[in-house]
Amino acid sequence: MSGGAEEGRDGGEGWRIPADNDAVIREMLTVAPGGSWRLRSWRVRARWIDASYLHRRGGWVILRLIHPSRRPTSPVPTRHSERFLVALVDARGLDRDTALSVFDVVLAGLRRGEHAFVWEGSDEGTFDLEALAFARGLKPARRICSGADDAMATAHAALRAGHSVCVLSQLDVYPDRPTLTFVARDAGTAAALAESELQQFVEDRARAAQGIRDCGRLLGYPRCCVEAFMDSVAREPTVVADGLPSARAGALGNWVRFDAAWVPRADPLLNTLLLGEHLGLLSFDPCRFDCPAARAIAEPFAAVIAAELPRLWQDMRTALARPVAMDCLDRRAWVELEERADGSTWIRSATPIRAIHGQPADPGLAALLPGHPVDGEGRVPDLDLDLRVLRHAMPA
Repeated sequence: MSGGAEEGRDGGEGWRIPADNDAVIREMLTVAPGGSWRLRSWRVRARWIDASYLHRRGGWVILRLIHPSRRPTSPVPTRHSERFLVALVDARGLDRDTALSVFDVVLAGLRRGEHAFVWEGSDEGTFDLEALAFARGLKPARRICSGADDAMATAHAALRAGHSVCVLSQLDVYPDRPTLTFVARDAGTAAALAESELQQFVEDRARAAQGIRDCGRLLGYPRCCVEAFMDSVAREPTVVADGLPSARAGALGNWVRFDAAWVPRADPLLNTLLLGEHLGLLSFDPCRFDCPAARAIAEPFAAVIAAELPRLWQDMRTALARPVAMDCLDRRAWVELEERADGSTWIRSATPIRAIHGQPADPGLAALLPGHPVDGEGRVPDLDLDLRVLRHAMPA
């Protein structure tokens, strides 16, 4: 090992490399003998592993292994294994194709040994599932809301991958993320997405509505779900006219969509209530939580995650299938339900869920729910509050 597991460990929070893990790391980094590549050296930091590999014809590469919730600080070629994002951070004396060939060899070794590796700690980040869906051809385009620096990194990475990009900055969409980046496989689609976004801000309400419809179509959303979104948007001017702040208007819009989409037994693959926890297969709200058109999008994506990231899918599947409560203030909570002998359903416990990633979960709803009954429509009749509980059942 070059250096040592403790030498040069960086500080910082989040997912960390456990100490005394050298044997496991050495095993998963070592490649099969007799091939074009061999492991030269490796070094462990607190939150990543750097490994150097030599090619038999000369030349070398350095790969950085980080938690799959992280992103490289600059646009570089990457691949995913079950427990790592692997980035090619440097290469010398090799053409591009030869350098990239190291990924297949190293990933084969990782798959043999990474089952014994466990990350330590937790993090506010998460695996970028939408990027995976786009990379596997399951999404025609992406609409990414971020700060200017992240947008630049996203744009460069997309261009290096051969995609087309349009960036809109200084938009008052989200105050802390004022830049929209559209990534598509061709320049025409990226430009059309940017145009449809700008059209949503014109005073002509018919044109603005068409902009929303065009944006949804270009992103591959089902028409029925886009129209349901339009129905909820139609109520937002009334909210603003009542003098409520924009955040409150947005919360009401989320509630309107949830209430309209409620069904007695929801398809867990369509659960979009956990996006604040970065858990979900859809980047749009379904018109109903059993919408066949939405399932046609979610199901193949679930299959990709199950095949490529089986441990992540096990955790996701469990989380998506848990009953969820949401109220008109956009407060959300996982709930544990108790079925009593008289046929009634009661809430035994509740756990807050973040509505917005990066912000703490509002505990108010979770504190109210335990000890109250739930009726057949998912409502809690003895609480003077608009809320519903959504239960899931995996379709046959």
